[in-house]
Amino acid sequence: MLINRLYVMKSGIIHAEDRVFIDKIPKLEWGKNTDNSFIRSTQLALNALGENYSYEYLMGISGVAFRFHYKADWCASAADPNCGFDVSKLLFNLIAYSSELHKIDDSNFNEIRTLYQRIKEEINRGYPIVAINLKENPDWGIITGYLKNRPGILCRTYYDESSDYSLAEHAPWLSFFIGKKDQKPEEREVLYKALNAALSLIETSAFEDYFSGISGLYRWINALKKLKSSKQYLDEKTRESNLNLMYNLTDCRLAAASFLISMKRLLYESTSLISVYTKEADLLRSSINNNLPKFNADTKEWTTDVIGTQIEILSQILAMEEDAAGLIRTELQCHQ
Repeated sequence: MLINRLYVMKSGIIHAEDRVFIDKIPKLEWGKNTDNSFIRSTQLALNALGENYSYEYLMGISGVAFRFHYKADWCASAADPNCGFDVSKLLFNLIAYSSELHKIDDSNFNEIRTLYQRIKEEINRGYPIVAINLKENPDWGIITGYLKNRPGILCRTYYDESSDYSLAEHAPWLSFFIGKKDQKPEEREVLYKALNAALSLIETSAFEDYFSGISGLYRWINALKKLKSSKQYLDEKTRESNLNLMYNLTDCRLAAASFLISMKRLLYESTSLISVYTKEADLLRSSINNNLPKFNADTKEWTTDVIGTQIEILSQILAMEEDAAGLIRTELQCHQ
């Protein structure tokens, strides 16, 4: 099993003059190959509880490493692994932790007050909370503590301005409270369930309003073809959503290759399957570094030639995904 890049010690509860918090939770940072905010936040929360899980391992067992979703109108929520195919149930099941998803209406004061009391109770027992919409954008982060003398939530997000915990700007509308630990399934069962999820994610046409896997890639490619034929530049929303999809897919496939390498001893046909995801990750990473404009690029950099190059790259990825589906199906038959 892949382990965390640093030795993990269980975090402690610090009672300071004006706050109570769980210490030793690292910063959340973009561009570190840990860009899936839900999985990274969950990993660091578990590490704080003394669990030595890596980002790549949690990406793999949850199915996120093999996931791709696309929603019409370039909806950014497609990259959130709790939309469409909800990974959270499988993830917590395979690490043998119970979890409770707490939802609130973040405009309802009574619901916010009830949530805040629950947060204080969880922090007091040393359990960080994975939550969404803590700061600037609706990404996942970690609730790490609270203020003693006035209402206030301490947190880790990708938008913190310093190495210190920051103050949350919003009441999170979704929070995962991590519960009791049970006996973890054997690694072969974990791998089998992860591969089942992977195959479902690749072959199922859609989960709710999200086109998945091969179907999602077809939709994405066709949307780009329409833009190319219209000879119009991508507007800001489309540019950002399109690049987010590329970065998200790259992060997922890098994790897939790492996860499968870590599970090589349990795979019957490891070489071909690992090779497919390694090639996908390399192709995607190369395209981001060498073929596509950056997030702050001028609109005119998104020429029809650039869009055409992206279509060619995604068409190659689509063919690899079809190969991967066959290899995973064979692997699952061997596991039966």
